[in-house]
Amino acid sequence: MPYKPYFKITFILSHINCSSTNPYILLTPILNEPNQNEEDDDHEEDDDHEDEHEQLHFGISQPQNINTRAGSYPENSTYNADAVDQQATTPAPNIERIKALRLTNIQRRELAQRLQLSYNNGKMERGVMNKMAEEYKISRVSINKFWRGLKAHINEGKLFNANRKYLGCQPHLSIDLEKVRSIPFCKRSTLKKLATHMKLYISTVTRLVKKGRIRRHSNAIKPALTDANKIARVKWCLGKIVKSTLNDGLLFEPMYNVVHIDEKWFLMSKTAQNYDLLPDKIEPHRTCKSKRFITKIMFMAAVARPVFSSSGSLLFDGKIGIFPFTYEQAARRQSKNRPKETMEVKPIESITKVVIKQCLIKK
Repeated sequence: MPYKPYFKITFILSHINCSSTNPYILLTPILNEPNQNEEDDDHEEDDDHEDEHEQLHFGISQPQNINTRAGSYPENSTYNADAVDQQATTPAPNIERIKALRLTNIQRRELAQRLQLSYNNGKMERGVMNKMAEEYKISRVSINKFWRGLKAHINEGKLFNANRKYLGCQPHLSIDLEKVRSIPFCKRSTLKKLATHMKLYISTVTRLVKKGRIRRHSNAIKPALTDANKIARVKWCLGKIVKSTLNDGLLFEPMYNVVHIDEKWFLMSKTAQNYDLLPDKIEPHRTCKSKRFITKIMFMAAVARPVFSSSGSLLFDGKIGIFPFTYEQAARRQSKNRPKETMEVKPIESITKVVIKQCLIKK
């Protein structure tokens, strides 16, 4: 009976150096004679094993969570001492992965010239593709694809553009920021208005702000002071200096006896108001005769400097009070809300100098 090639996979550790961080395991099929007990089972196998096979080598990375010990082999494997000695002296296979790099335009033009010089009499010189792929660190498939495009242009008699097709993002738009100067301030109070008048996207204007090419500014209105007003303010500040400290360092008065007053208008109600309601709560119904003429009330607030004791406790918080400009008037007619002659609080609609003086004296 003729012998059939019978394969047993032997796992041989190619890198014996334990300090290596990237060991490899070679799967090396070896040819052995079949045992007498296994001849009957071989008749049931396919005829694929009858072909002659050459020795195969496979390189796979060893998982980091597997601890390989010397003299330990997987199950159903045979040990061949001669093969171990032979593989130990054989250098590890180079399975370095070729990275698909994108060549620069200069490298692509150089590659096109070298390929044209190697193309003679309608044929490419032997081994040029592999040499170029190894030299430029790209795959042979990329070299062949580049050569097919170059060869097609050569056959058609056209010029070949060797530059890259990957241009990246679109070129930055040349934005004329001088247009901003011609736009009035009232039309560029927001980024949306500025983008509309510059005919740009709001995202583009936002990027210009982040880059510092456009500066956002919050403008506060200032009092229109004349030179006489400025001089009067400086004199008032100088008048608060304690005269006894002119030679020992200037100090200002504590101003505990100064009261600051200010007036403020408040609306009785707003045209639109938000409320937080429960699901079963009825929405409030608010009415007024005219939304354009909602009743306003002026209040006068008076505050002073807070006073603290030597121990730091608060003696006076400085809040004197807030006083409304109102008056009381008896109701002329009877209503469902109140009977006749009931005293009602009415706002003073016209605030004059006399009204303010009376408020300061009486309240």
